[in-house]
Amino acid sequence: MKQYIKVPYAILDLNVSIQCKCVYLALMRTRSGSSKQIKVKLGTIARNAELQIRQTGMHLATLCDQNVLSKKQVSYKGYYGCNTYHILCDESKFAQLPYPIAWHEELTAYDKIAYCVMKRYTDLNKGNYTSYLSKEQLAGLLKCSPNQVDKIKVRLRKAGFISYARNSKEIILIYEKELDNQ
Repeated sequence: MKQYIKVPYAILDLNVSIQCKCVYLALMRTRSGSSKQIKVKLGTIARNAELQIRQTGMHLATLCDQNVLSKKQVSYKGYYGCNTYHILCDESKFAQLPYPIAWHEELTAYDKIAYCVMKRYTDLNKGNYTSYLSKEQLAGLLKCSPNQVDKIKVRLRKAGFISYARNSKEIILIYEKELDNQ
C-alpha cells in the first residue's frame, strides 16, 4: 500500500522559510486520515521536524499568521496539555510526498520540499516521470541558490529517488516510476 503525505500547493507557494514548510510536514505526520483537525503536543512536532521547540513554535505561529492553520491550546487541570490545530489551507490541489522520502533521515527539509516541487511539475498521469525544471527555475521556486539546488539534487540521487544527467533540465523521478511498475 502506497502511503503519502499530501503537501498542498498552497504550502509550496507560500513565501515562508523551508523550515516552516518542514514543520507543516512534521504536523502532517501526526494527522489521522483526512481529518482537518490534529491534536498533538508541540514537542512531538519539534521532534518530527528535527527542530528545537522554540523554533517549531515560531514556525507554527507563522503558519497561523499565513492562515494555513489555526491553533487552540487545551489545558488539563491547570496544566498545558496538547494543542489542537485545524488546517485552513486549500488541500484540493497537492503533491504527494511518499513516506520513504518524507521520513528519510539523510534528506533535509529542502530536499523534501524540492521533491514536491519537482513532482508538481511532472505529468504523472501520462506516465511521464520527468520534470523539466532548470537549475535556475528550481532555485527560484525554492528561494535558494543554484549551488543549493545542485546539493539537493545530489542528495536525492544518492538516496535513490531521482536521476539526472549533469547540465540537463531533465530530472527523472525514479522512485515514482518504480512504484508504478510494481
